[in-house]
Amino acid sequence: MIVSILYSSPTFEAVDYNERKVANGVASLLVAENMGYLEEGQQHSANQLRQQLIDYSAQNERISKPQMHVAFSCRGDEMNNDELVDFARKWLKEMGYADLKQPLLIYSHNDTDNNHIHVITSRVDPQGRKINHNHERVRSKAFVEKTLGVDTRAELNKAVRDSLEYRFSSIGEWRAIMEARGYDVKQEGEVMKIARNGAYQATFPLSTILDNAASKEEKIDKKHRNRLKAWLLKYRDLSCCKEELQKAMKREFGVDLVFWGGKDNPRGYFIIDNRLKQVVKGSAVVKLSTLLQFEAPEEKLKCMEAFVDAQMEANPKLTPHELNCNLKEFYGGWYKEGVVHYKGTEYVIPEYMREALKYNFKVAKVSRFAFADEQAKEALC
Repeated sequence: MIVSILYSSPTFEAVDYNERKVANGVASLLVAENMGYLEEGQQHSANQLRQQLIDYSAQNERISKPQMHVAFSCRGDEMNNDELVDFARKWLKEMGYADLKQPLLIYSHNDTDNNHIHVITSRVDPQGRKINHNHERVRSKAFVEKTLGVDTRAELNKAVRDSLEYRFSSIGEWRAIMEARGYDVKQEGEVMKIARNGAYQATFPLSTILDNAASKEEKIDKKHRNRLKAWLLKYRDLSCCKEELQKAMKREFGVDLVFWGGKDNPRGYFIIDNRLKQVVKGSAVVKLSTLLQFEAPEEKLKCMEAFVDAQMEANPKLTPHELNCNLKEFYGGWYKEGVVHYKGTEYVIPEYMREALKYNFKVAKVSRFAFADEQAKEALC
């Protein structure tokens, strides 16, 4: 479990962020409690939700950034949404946000391989007092460890030992390995400080990393570089942003992409091949400017007509189920009743394609029934 206390804001920008995810079909609002004049059970716009939180927090004008925004993420699907919400409520109680009248929004996200939720509330309690934020990251870390029985130091030591088995040639490349595992690394003099969830957990001698880099430096094999390049360009064309590309590369090939520099404007990236245990400087494979040439979802949706046409040309007996499987595999989209859905947008395929798919579905259905009848007859004989 990773609990991340995210940025504060005077205008509750986290609501807009989560509502955009909802609009794009990759998130949903699970909980909306104590939202004042907004009726529970009704649908409200991002502006209405945000304004209610602003109005509620205005009872304490001394707090300039009242937004409290927290993300709870588990490994894979080891916890479902109900379990994540239950854990979040226990965390909120521990941190002082569990008053029965405290406003609360909880969103689930499904845009990564790890189940996770986002929680939004105010740093102002219902009586207008500032909720204690002293040492909140340390208190959060202690609660997670106590509740889940996690030995974070043992996990960290294992992560460091595993990282030293990789082939890398610089401190930056080693840091990328650790960041791919959810750790933040900062160099101070001859020491590397390692943190998680905003709290520093250990220090590590810089000399050990440098010695390991010098002993394992190795240039990437030309065939493997070409293979990585082909993978990156293929899944770039199937993705709309670097986060989607990261997810696809991890899912399909066990490859982590770690970008460095600004979050929205990275200056470079590393490729971590976890199967070969090798770190590669991204620019040696595909230039960053080339890698980040993504098409908008609307443009990708237009390309799907050509994709569907090509699928039907290759397989004239293509059924809606088979098309759906192909769209999910190659685009992350899906097909139903003549409409292709992708990232919250829809595209109606031409009528001749719809009719052909309907016909193929009927033929396949009749064939299945006929096959079942033959099997039944054989069984009786």
